Amino acid sequence: MDKEQISKIEEIIENHLFREKNTPDYELKKMDVIAKYLIYQELKELNNNLSLIDEALSMKELEK
Repeated sequence: MDKEQISKIEEIIENHLFREKNTPDYELKKMDVIAKYLIYQELKELNNNLSLIDEALSMKELEK
């Protein structure tokens, strides 16, 4: 998921949660699931980045 898609989803969430009228429960539940999905995607990307860093450090240690 690229940053542009994430920004669009965040905008949708903000519009649903912070608009003037009352938000129905099903909309709040939908926004909750979407927010959790975004968190999952960010954690997955972070884990991938940490794995790459760990691999690079291991390779550097082997070079010594």
